[in-house]
Amino acid sequence: MYGGSSSTFPPPPTKHQTSIMANFRGIHVYRRAPSRPKITDLQPTSSERITTGIASLDALMDGGIYRGSVTMVAGISGTGKTVSAVQFLCANALKGRRGLLVTLDEHPDQIMRNASTLGLDLRREVEEGRIQIHYESPLELDLDIHFERIVRLCESQQVDCIVFDSIAVYEMAAQAEAADFLYALATFFKGRLATVYFNYESPELLGVSQISQELKGSHLVDNIVLLSYVEISTKLRRALTVPKVRGSKNVQETKEYLIGPGGIAILDDSRQPQAAELAVPQLPFSAYYGLLSRSPSRMSPAMEGAIAQGEDLPESVEPVQS
Repeated sequence: MYGGSSSTFPPPPTKHQTSIMANFRGIHVYRRAPSRPKITDLQPTSSERITTGIASLDALMDGGIYRGSVTMVAGISGTGKTVSAVQFLCANALKGRRGLLVTLDEHPDQIMRNASTLGLDLRREVEEGRIQIHYESPLELDLDIHFERIVRLCESQQVDCIVFDSIAVYEMAAQAEAADFLYALATFFKGRLATVYFNYESPELLGVSQISQELKGSHLVDNIVLLSYVEISTKLRRALTVPKVRGSKNVQETKEYLIGPGGIAILDDSRQPQAAELAVPQLPFSAYYGLLSRSPSRMSPAMEGAIAQGEDLPESVEPVQS
């Protein structure tokens, strides 16, 4: 028994990271990230929507994402996860929301250089203090120390929007603790009504068949945006899908997008030219089935003809039972 009660037992022993403070100030013991108390026992919520930084993506997500929500952007390297993060932070910085980019993959100078090639002036936002960039090498990452640094930054800078790029690094640094760590992050920032992006790098080139079993992160998030490649004819084209938006009427369609000046731009199928001169025409995504399954197939000639002529698609005919 413990404390005179037959139903109360001492908590199991836990290991804590420590460090020796400079100037002989003693030893600092870091609290375990999952053990941090919530700001309030109630879950703060907001009906305010904020932009993703991509107007056409906002439209797919019923007008944007809720303030205080957690969004996972998943895709392989090169699909534009960091670009979407920079667009998100820069667009909200212009609206007075302070941002933080936690980068575990790329050095801040490289991110700012790459953003500038797309016309995104991330460097100016950083120099003027509207966005902070925090970089830690994954080779020296301790999750409890890392968590405390992030918390201090967010509290001192009053951060409203935060991006973690990429959360797959947490799995690499401490696989057994990564899921609990992500839960602690989501809980902390939801308690502050801060809006979070979790960028997740999928190992799959074409499509995303699952989110990591070890991270188990998909149930923690309110929104999921999938970025992938689709091979059609001899071309690799980029595809975006929004399979999950909590509390919203999202458009569950696969859309093609480009990365160019201004960042990510989602294409409007109805305005794409028909490449009739090609041996295998590069039709808009609406002319194909099975894009996310990585086995796209063409529609029937009747449907292709209607799309090419800008006419209404023929209605499906229900099978008649004999």
